[in-house]
Order: sequence, then C-alpha cells, then structure tokens
Amino acid sequence: SLEAEYHRKINKDVAPLFFERAQVAFKTHFLDDALGFVSSAVELEDSLKDAWLLKGKLHFINGEFQEALKALKKSGTTHHIISLSEKYKDVKKDR
Repeated sequence: SLEAEYHRKINKDVAPLFFERAQVAFKTHFLDDALGFVSSAVELEDSLKDAWLLKGKLHFINGEFQEALKALKKSGTTHHIISLSEKYKDVKKDR
C-alpha cells in the first residue's frame, strides 16, 4: 500500500516529528491519534524515553494495563502509573 511504502522510506530522524505530533494530539484530546503517532515514533526510534512514557500513559487511559507496563518500563520512568498498571493488569486484560 501507499502508506506501507511511505513508512518504509521513513528513517529514525523522523521519529521525533511523530512524537511532536503525538504530544499535540494528546494535549488537544485526540487520544487515538496520539497513540498512533507515538507508536510510530517508538517503532522508528526505540530510544525515545519520553515517547515511551506518553505511550504508556495513553495505554493506561485506554485501560490497556499490560501494554502500559511494557511502554512505561521502556521509558525508564518511576511514574506512579507503573504501580497502578501492575495492580490492575490482572483485573482487566487488554483487548
């Protein structure tokens, strides 16, 4: 597809731009868009700790606690939603 072709041409230099778009979407409450952009950012550049943190927060908001934990652990954060995600991950399984 055209989209797949576009993504193949992108390199990790573009990842911070996806993260910026994700931050704007998050601040304006377009949470699905934010998750899409931030997921692209970390897929392109695994070392973007702030992007992993945002991804974790978005999964947490969606009640996807397993995914939230994975992302939060990659962020290197000690954010309190890690313990909340741990607490709820077995109560509510991700979709």
